[in-house]
Parts: sequence; structure tokens; C-alpha cells
Amino acid sequence: MALYHVSLMKGKKSDGSRIKAVEHVKYINREEKYADADREPDNLIRVPKGSDPLLDGKSVYLYKGGFGDILNPPEGLRISGNASPVTVSIAMIIAKDSFGEGVTLAGSPRFKDETIRVAADCDFPMEFADPADRKAVGERNEERQHERDHFR
Repeated sequence: MALYHVSLMKGKKSDGSRIKAVEHVKYINREEKYADADREPDNLIRVPKGSDPLLDGKSVYLYKGGFGDILNPPEGLRISGNASPVTVSIAMIIAKDSFGEGVTLAGSPRFKDETIRVAADCDFPMEFADPADRKAVGERNEERQHERDHFR
């Protein structure tokens, strides 16, 4: 015989105020202001200003695989949220060959960290437009060099 335990939680916020049942139902059903609650931000390698988009701005999958996708919208390259480091490096090679220097990163913090890590670990010769991204690549290179010196 199966035994089930059910507990009901009171609808309260962390500050102690009550949550209306209607608001809770809207959140569960992802209605109105909660429609995009689970949507991940678009991971983009943006085209530098003045660069021509690939394929005359048509959205085409440039790479589609089990470890991530690369789509070519007019604003640059869109990389899926579950992309592996190899997929990110493929997108960086496409961006370097197509757009040149000065690309910018947009999207989730995980995507930005992964892209910076791939750029530093592979000694990828790409210059980012954002000074914070350039600084992060330099810090990662210094950290990697320190690890090599410590290993020796």
C-alpha cells in the first residue's frame, strides 16, 4: 500500500506579507507578468557597429548539434543556453572570421564566463569591445600562467 504525505504551504513572502491565491495561480500558469519568468536570456555574440551581418541578415542555423546550436540572426550569433565549450569556440571562430575584432557578449553570466574562459584557455586571438571582457580574459590568462609556473 502506498503512503503519501501532503503538506500545504501558506502563501507568504519572505517579509511575512501574504500572497493572494490569484497571484499564485498566475505564477503557476505563467500568465500576464509571469509569462517570461523561466525564459533564459539570449546568448549573443553581437556584430560590431558598421559590420555587415552574415547571409544578408537571414536567420539560419550555422551549427546544430547535441551540444548546442548557433543561429545567425541579424544582430550577430545566437548560441543556445546549453552550449558546450566546443560549440562556443566554433561560434567564436565564425565571429572572428566574419565580423573581425570588437565583438560584444550579451546573455547569461554563465555564457559570458564560458566564452571568456574559452578565449583565454585556447589563446584565441579575438579582441572584445567591452573593457570588462578584455580585463577578464587577461586575468584568466594570468591565472593560467600562474598555474603553469606553479606546476613547473
